[in-house]
Amino acid sequence: MKIKLKSLSDKVTAIALYLLCMTLVISMYLEISYMADYGFYDRAKGNSYPFMALMSEKIEKESEDIKEYVMLSLEQEYRGINEEDTGYYTYTSLRDKYKKESSNLIIVAQSGDGKLSISNLESDEKLSEIETCFESEKKTSYFDEVSNKTYPVAIKIYVRKNFTADDIFSLTSSIIKIAQIIKYPTIIIMIVFVILAMLILAVLMVNINYTPGKMRFIDRIPFDLFSVLTIVFIGFVISMIVLMSADKTRENDIVLWNGACAILAFFVFCAILVYFLSLAVRIKAGHIYKSTLVYKLISRIRQGKSSDREKGYFKMPFVGKLIITVGFVLILNLGLIMFNYLRFLSKGTEYNFSVFALIQVAMAFAVGTLLFMIAINFNRLRESGKKLANGDYGENLDSRVMFGDFKAINDSFIALKEDMIKTLEEKNETEKMRSELIANISHDIKTPLTSIINYTDIIGSGKCSEAELNEYYEVINKQSKRLTTLLQNLIDVSQITSGSVKIKLDNLNLDVFVSQVLDELSQKLAEKELTFEKNLPDEDIFIIADGQKLWRIFENLISNVGKYAMPGTRVYLTVEETDDGRVMLELKNISEKKIESSPEKLLERFTRDDTARQSDGNGLGLSIIKNLTELQGGEFQIAIDGDLFKAMLFFDKAKDDEDITEE
Repeated sequence: MKIKLKSLSDKVTAIALYLLCMTLVISMYLEISYMADYGFYDRAKGNSYPFMALMSEKIEKESEDIKEYVMLSLEQEYRGINEEDTGYYTYTSLRDKYKKESSNLIIVAQSGDGKLSISNLESDEKLSEIETCFESEKKTSYFDEVSNKTYPVAIKIYVRKNFTADDIFSLTSSIIKIAQIIKYPTIIIMIVFVILAMLILAVLMVNINYTPGKMRFIDRIPFDLFSVLTIVFIGFVISMIVLMSADKTRENDIVLWNGACAILAFFVFCAILVYFLSLAVRIKAGHIYKSTLVYKLISRIRQGKSSDREKGYFKMPFVGKLIITVGFVLILNLGLIMFNYLRFLSKGTEYNFSVFALIQVAMAFAVGTLLFMIAINFNRLRESGKKLANGDYGENLDSRVMFGDFKAINDSFIALKEDMIKTLEEKNETEKMRSELIANISHDIKTPLTSIINYTDIIGSGKCSEAELNEYYEVINKQSKRLTTLLQNLIDVSQITSGSVKIKLDNLNLDVFVSQVLDELSQKLAEKELTFEKNLPDEDIFIIADGQKLWRIFENLISNVGKYAMPGTRVYLTVEETDDGRVMLELKNISEKKIESSPEKLLERFTRDDTARQSDGNGLGLSIIKNLTELQGGEFQIAIDGDLFKAMLFFDKAKDDEDITEE
């Protein structure tokens, strides 16, 4: 189940939990390392060894104070120490420190000749009656100023077993007991926190934000360089910890050691977090290997050899690559075997078969893995080719396990499949259009021809009056013009489809052009009592267009208006400049009947609105306008708002002195 971190606070909380888990991990690791140093996990030494080691360490740290206490006690015993003496306050302080109420240490000191003897036992205590759990002995010497002699002194130190006083030894004993209980659970808990931290890191990686084209600076660093810098930084931090260990910081100041390790470890965990989050961004961007310096170097090499297609490893056929790769692995294998053999010979020892076997297994695994991947890729390519051969153009094969030439071949298969699908779709569309073309042409040609033939036969019978002859003439003339228009449109469509239309671009003055068009075509508007209103700028506007083709466009537009506009209404022509520097020509009229078809549908060839377009139209006019406009680098749009029909032409604006090349 994918965990989603929707808000910034969720992500900050996850980062804090990750750092907390890793901090607990380093704390437990330090604790485990301490216990390991004192033998808590060494079963051969037994459970008593950690106690003895820690007690010995604590007494060692007390040894200087103990020796000074013994020397001052001997001085007090045999000479007496007054308040005026230099060591008086030191003596009283140490005496209070090692009293029974303050310390669990029993200190017994005796000179070599047995004449000098002191201890910190109470008057009613006997050493033989006291249970001790640890014993240690120190050597020192005492100089007697009266006799001017130096006496060797043996100091025996014991630790009371019942720990009646609250001192460092009592605390250490309690810690040892707790450590014996938690030494194994601590390892388990540390592993749990490591797993939890990894899971949190994985969730952060999944939820990391990535916006294409907006990579952060750290994500743009070459991945191999970024990895090396991260490893160097972590290595530097670890080396600082090692140097602190070599400098005896751990033995001298355990608090400083713990704090320093925690701070340095925190930086390591932050570096790991940044590294893996950047890795997640690179994975989502899909350019891990492409952002490496090695890849860029190889690309440069490949580009340098691009002029010679037959040279270079990357331009070599796959079989050649396979031979070179396997040969390199075998040569490397032989070199490692010889190195291993000579190394053992140089040491005067026999050849180590286990190392030899390990090398062979590793090499066999590498070659076997390579051949296995090759077999999988070949099988997938075979399946892909078989599907194409059988006409199965379904889902693409999963190419995530493919590499090198295999992926390139599979990509070629995918491109071929997409081309075939596109070709089939175009073929089906062409067949559909051809069928529609034949049906529509047959109908549209048959209707006027039938009228012409019928009325011609009536006229030929000689039984018509002069009025009827005039009426029949008008019908034949109208149907002939309709047939001529249809044939002209078919010729236009044929030329556009075959790409044989010749375009000659020039600068056209729209004011002059529109005036000429209206003078020539106004008769078609007058037949339906349509009033033409034009809204042109005061200054001349020039566009880049083919005058002949633009005339054909306006002829179709005006014809379209004459056929479908409501009689007695106004037709508006507006010319204005757009915000993007082009010129728009907009023609608006009110339709005689409701328009049911959409603008997209009306722009298709042979499409006529069944309710609004009940006339002699053939459905090619708007399509021809659209194609002729686009051939001149313009754009044609139509819009429908209730009964309002709008046709909009967009052309590039030109200056009157601008030279236009022919196309």
